Amino acid sequence: MIRLGEPDLTPAESVMQLAEHRAFADTMADALAARAADQPSAIHDRDDEAARVRDLCKNLLDAWTQIVDRARKVGAAQRSYSPFDRPRPQGKTLLYTALETDEVRDSDEQKFSAPTSMRDVEASVHLWVERHQLGGRR
Repeated sequence: MIRLGEPDLTPAESVMQLAEHRAFADTMADALAARAADQPSAIHDRDDEAARVRDLCKNLLDAWTQIVDRARKVGAAQRSYSPFDRPRPQGKTLLYTALETDEVRDSDEQKFSAPTSMRDVEASVHLWVERHQLGGRR
């Protein structure tokens, strides 16, 4: 949402510019929290759910900021969003797939594992089919 909602953050190398657009990023976090609060639930209090989602978003934004800050301290280190960006990024990327185990990632970097297939999005579920009488026949 942040990358695509703010045109200045859309190019691959703009991952390094979060600090300049943090107010917009926080607005997106608030939008997600409001959406979570609007969902019907018998389990969670709406205000608690909104606060939980806002905290998760803030945690991710803070981790993103830390990653960028560390890259800048190293010197001319440049990050990009994804290994799938074009032109192909030269440095480390913010997002990585769960199957990428070639390098050790710190606790902030570990938060940015992203699925690359819709099969990776949902956990497996069981399906039960109930047979009902259709049109008077079985």
